[in-house]
Amino acid sequence: MDTVSRVTRCGCVPRPLFAEGVPYEFRGATLTNFKIRPGNEAAIELAKAFLQGTRDLSLVGGVGAGKTRLACSILNAQPTSGLFIRVPMMLHQLQPGGDEERRRKLETHLDTTPLSAAAR
Repeated sequence: MDTVSRVTRCGCVPRPLFAEGVPYEFRGATLTNFKIRPGNEAAIELAKAFLQGTRDLSLVGGVGAGKTRLACSILNAQPTSGLFIRVPMMLHQLQPGGDEERRRKLETHLDTTPLSAAAR
């Protein structure tokens, strides 16, 4: 008779942690490896303050300014309590007339997630 053995992870190899929905290219993004450039120092300091308890944070800037990477860096600092979603996808899923169960789940998820980021 064949026996089946189960393999379990030993825990000695750390697995990367990233927030739910974070795009693949930003899964390793952190505030410590964020490239400081002229003009973004204030944004990084505000991001650090946000993690210390500031209520809301809005990232505004032109294309390529680093808003999405900074948002993902913030989310990855607290990966188990974060959610990243792109605005067009969120709006599509929330519109009436679509999949009602999926819409309710997303609304609940957005309402109960302590830290969320939406990108255009």
